[in-house]
Amino acid sequence: MKDRLTSLGRSISGMADAAWDQVPDLTLASDVEVPIYLIHHGRSAEDYEIFCDFERFMTETQNGVFARPVLRVWAGRQDFERHVFARRLREDFSSQFQAARDRLRAKKEAAQSGWLPSLPSLGEVFFWGIAATGSLLGSIVLYIATATGRAALDEVSRILKSSLIGRTLAGRTAEEQLEDLIAEKQTVIDAALARTEITLHRDLHAQAWRGLAPGPMTGMDRDAWPLPDFIRGRLDV
Repeated sequence: MKDRLTSLGRSISGMADAAWDQVPDLTLASDVEVPIYLIHHGRSAEDYEIFCDFERFMTETQNGVFARPVLRVWAGRQDFERHVFARRLREDFSSQFQAARDRLRAKKEAAQSGWLPSLPSLGEVFFWGIAATGSLLGSIVLYIATATGRAALDEVSRILKSSLIGRTLAGRTAEEQLEDLIAEKQTVIDAALARTEITLHRDLHAQAWRGLAPGPMTGMDRDAWPLPDFIRGRLDV
C-alpha cells in the first residue's frame, strides 16, 4: 500500500512538473508598473501614508497576460529614512495586495452568469492559484518585483513551482515552505526597497511642503500624469 501511495505521489508530481514546463519563464514576462504613492500629512519627513495601486497589474493578470510587477514610487519629498520606508512598504504592500485581490475576485464572481465559472487565465493560475494566502502571496509578488538577476528569478520560479504542486512527498505543505523562504528573504526585499528610486510628483510635493518653505524639486517628473482620483481625494491641498 505504501509503495502504491509513493508511486501515486510521484505521478502527481510528474504531472505538475509537466504542467509547469508550459508556463513561460519569469524573465520573459511583460513588465507591468505598480505605482506606489507616499502622501505626507505632517511636517516630519517620516509622517506619511503608503498607497499601492494594483489596478493595472490585476487587470493585466486577469486578462491572461504573464505579468511581472515593476514598482514605481511617487512622493513629494525624498528626505525620509529609506530603511524605515522599506519595512513599511513591505508590510503595507502585502495587506493592500490581499485587499485588492479580494475586491477583484468578488467583482469577477458577481459578474459571472450561469452556474459554470469561467476558466482562469494563465496569469490567474500563476499569481492567484498559488497555495499561499493572506500576506504571504503579497510578499511573493513583492519579491518578484524586487528580484534582480537570472539567479533570483530562477529561485522565484522554484518557489512558485513548489507552491503550484501543492503538498510535497515529505509531508510539508507548499505554504509552509514558502513561509520559511519569504521569512529568509525579508532582509533581501528590504535592502532592494531601500535602493528604490523615488520620483517626485508636483501635487505630492505641494502636499508634503504645505505650510513650509518649499523643499528641493530634484528628481521631479514635471510631465507626470495627474494623480489617480483615489490619491487626489486624500490630499489636503
